[in-house]
Amino acid sequence: MTCKKQAEAQPIDGLAIVKETSTLGKLIIKGVPKEEAKRMIVENHYSHKWNEGGFGKYNFGVFRAEEPDKCLGVAVYGYMKNPAAKIFTHPNPKAWVCELNRMWIDDTLGKNAESVLIAASLKLLRKADPNIVAVQSFADGRLGCGTIYKASNFRYYGFHYTR
Repeated sequence: MTCKKQAEAQPIDGLAIVKETSTLGKLIIKGVPKEEAKRMIVENHYSHKWNEGGFGKYNFGVFRAEEPDKCLGVAVYGYMKNPAAKIFTHPNPKAWVCELNRMWIDDTLGKNAESVLIAASLKLLRKADPNIVAVQSFADGRLGCGTIYKASNFRYYGFHYTR
């Protein structure tokens, strides 16, 4: 398992998916700079928190095709809270599990935007780093029950109590 944390996100320039949807219109999902992702999360995510040590290795934004420079949401992927934990075995010695650390989408996009962003960003993530063998994320049980993750075909592995 690769446990070294790099200060900067890996380059993901040129990676993009154009998604035509019946309800959301034509969307573009593409890499965004770490600084932009951080600003959007700190300003808009309910936690208003960013972990410099682990967040933002890969950052993907969602844009309307008619406004390709106006980011309306981000999915932030980075390191697990404890990347040294031996939670899996894999034949690839460089294999690692990444975490969907934070996600925020402007309500103007409408229903299903989260699922579209997750699906497209996971495809882009596989292209950006083929050594990622799984993605984990956590739903805040105080605010919901992981409905977006269920809709995105994440597997549920349990819960813990938050103080």
